[in-house]
Amino acid sequence: MIECGYLSRYHLLTNIVLKVPLHTILLEAKLFKSLNHSVFALSVSMAVSSASSLLAEQSQADACFAARDTACLKELFSDIVSNPTPEKSRAIYLLGQLQEETGEFSAAQDTYMMSIGFGGGDEPQQALLDLFNAQPQVFTDPSSCLQIKSEACFSAIIDQVPSESAVDAQFLLGSLLVSSENENADPVRGVRFLEAAAEGGNETAPCLLHETYQTSVDGLAANYDKSIQFGLQCKFVDPFPNLDEEHFEEYEDQDGHRAFALGETGWSFFSEGVANPEVAARLALEFCNTSPHRRSGTDDCRLINIDGTWVDNPEVPALSAFSGGVDGLITMAARDAYQDDYSGRSDRRVFVQSQNGSWGWKSAGSSDTTIDELTEQALSRCNSSWRNRLDYPCEVINVNGDWVE
Repeated sequence: MIECGYLSRYHLLTNIVLKVPLHTILLEAKLFKSLNHSVFALSVSMAVSSASSLLAEQSQADACFAARDTACLKELFSDIVSNPTPEKSRAIYLLGQLQEETGEFSAAQDTYMMSIGFGGGDEPQQALLDLFNAQPQVFTDPSSCLQIKSEACFSAIIDQVPSESAVDAQFLLGSLLVSSENENADPVRGVRFLEAAAEGGNETAPCLLHETYQTSVDGLAANYDKSIQFGLQCKFVDPFPNLDEEHFEEYEDQDGHRAFALGETGWSFFSEGVANPEVAARLALEFCNTSPHRRSGTDDCRLINIDGTWVDNPEVPALSAFSGGVDGLITMAARDAYQDDYSGRSDRRVFVQSQNGSWGWKSAGSSDTTIDELTEQALSRCNSSWRNRLDYPCEVINVNGDWVE
């Protein structure tokens, strides 16, 4: 670093030499005096025709800096937007150095950022880092922290500035930590900052989280559920463009184990109130695939959610035959009916169930209705359910309190 921001003539000379191949340059240095100021001038003869103008521009920036003339420096880069050159970017950097000398630290920070933005190179980058180390309280803009890749800078904003800037700092720090191009990447910590930013209202954080959670990397396991959660929050991503949001919201309000299946063109079905998640998933899938709304020739439905967790169409076991006992009752409603009403009775009675979730029971009460008659009535009602489209017939599973094997 050049102390006090003073760019020595030797440094100026070597900067020029480094930018042009040595074998193409002939340098002849001459000293002259003008207006009582010593000015170091170089007469350059080279194969690259523009070198003399670059030298003059840089010499002028050095002269402006030596004279501590901010107006002169500003004039040099006044047209940088339409006509950018490295020398004009360097003039911006030198202006930042003068601002630091006069204690205008916040202005210097902005000026260094401008120089970097216009390709100023290592000098403004290092100056920005040195400024943070000397005047950390000035850094309230997270973009400056990102430029110097300083976690301490981000943390200072997050801890001391409870505002939109703090949320932006969480987002930018998280982005830096999950970046595969960062040699000090830490995705596990990175997603924590990104999730905090998303919770704080940053609209871009969910998009990056959606992408980050798609694959396992550096200790962070892929998480399909979180990927979809954040994908649905991202304005630029739509994981399920055909999803009926009202139908899904209805599903979310259900009790018991539940599952949601979605068809290619938007038809959907959800199961609810089921005694275990595997059966809930299988029922949702089979009912969705047999929906009268499904168009012929379209792809099968896919499971997208089980018990409120987003899933990537997992394999689920086929529906099994009745396994016996209360645990073999498929729905919570069937279990409640059995335990609250059926099991406590002393009259003749029959309990029936289908693998599709239909169930029912009949009792004789004080009548002389036989078990065969009760069975016929219970099966007839059970098999008339809309669920019968799955073609799983109802079966007798309990008679007079005894389980049927």
